[in-house]
Amino acid sequence: MTADVGTLPFVTAKLEAVARELGCNVRTLKMRSKLPEVVEVRRRAIVILHKRHGWGVARIGRALGRDHTTIMHHLQVAQERGEQADGRG
Repeated sequence: MTADVGTLPFVTAKLEAVARELGCNVRTLKMRSKLPEVVEVRRRAIVILHKRHGWGVARIGRALGRDHTTIMHHLQVAQERGEQADGRG
C-alpha cells in the first residue's frame, strides 16, 4: 500500500512553506473554491512548485488533490500571463 503523496512529511512541509510565502495556508491551496482570489493564489503556488522546486505536474496534482491536466492548465495560464517562479507577473 502506498501513502497519499499529499500527506508525506516532505510534501506537507513544502506546501506549508509555499503557502506561508503566499500569505495563505495549505487548506486554501487544496480547497475546491473557484473564487478568483483562491484560484490565483493556487496558480501562483503551482508555478512556484513547478519552476522553482522542479515538481512535475503529476506530483503537484497529487499533492493538491487535482488532476495533472488541471495543473497543466494553470501553468499554461501563468505562461500566457508571463508569471515568474516567484509567482508574480
